[in-house]
Amino acid sequence: MTQSLAILTALDNVGAYLLPEQALHVDVCALLPAGAQAPTLSDLRRALGRLEALRQVVGVTDDEERTLWKITAAGRARLAEAR
Repeated sequence: MTQSLAILTALDNVGAYLLPEQALHVDVCALLPAGAQAPTLSDLRRALGRLEALRQVVGVTDDEERTLWKITAAGRARLAEAR
């Protein structure tokens, strides 16, 4: 599983909820195969930026300045294609 697919899977697993970036990082690290190098938070943010540019995820900032993420229909379509 690639980092991008791990991100999409983690976001798909929470359904309609928004996932805080820190929680997403933990989930992505857990979804990657054993032996794969865990991404840093900076790596995750770069990957999220690429996915957001493709409109597969959307990020919003809450009142506490935390970034929360959600998968879009395009992200679910990409995830379905990969399965």
